[in-house]
Amino acid sequence: MEVVSAIIDIAKEISNNHQGINFIFISAFPKYAFNSLEVYPIDFITKSLNLFRLEKSTQNLVKEKIVEGLIM
Repeated sequence: MEVVSAIIDIAKEISNNHQGINFIFISAFPKYAFNSLEVYPIDFITKSLNLFRLEKSTQNLVKEKIVEGLIM
C-alpha cells in the first residue's frame, strides 16, 4: 500500500471517530484526489506546492470554522 493511500485511510478513521476534523491533502500523486473525497477535504493540492492555493484553502477553513462557531 502506498503512503498516500495509507494516509487517506487514516484520515477516514479519524473522520469517522471525530466530527469537525478538516483535512487539506498535499501530494505529488493527483490520482488519489478522488479517493480523498470520502473524508470531504477542504482541498487536495498537488505538488509542486502552490502557496497561493494553500493560503486560500486555509482561509476557507478558517471562515468555515468561524461560521460553525456562530451557528453552534
